[in-house]
Amino acid sequence: MPRTRILDHVQTAVDVQHHLIVAHDVTNVGHDRDQLSNMAGQVKAAMGVEALDVLADRDYFKGEEVQRTPIAVRPTSV
Repeated sequence: MPRTRILDHVQTAVDVQHHLIVAHDVTNVGHDRDQLSNMAGQVKAAMGVEALDVLADRDYFKGEEVQRTPIAVRPTSV
């Protein structure tokens, strides 16, 4: 019997001042590198901001994603 692998990646965006989750998403893609613009768009809609500081591990995004985001993002790698 073949084994099936299910990959779920949960993305969250947190307002660090108020310690609240402002956006989330679940994907079944095997990596997170294309999620920065998606999550930034959700944060923009939820918080009504035009710019934000992003704290993410370096495997979470790639340069093209930073340029594709709908708001001004300054990513900081962990």
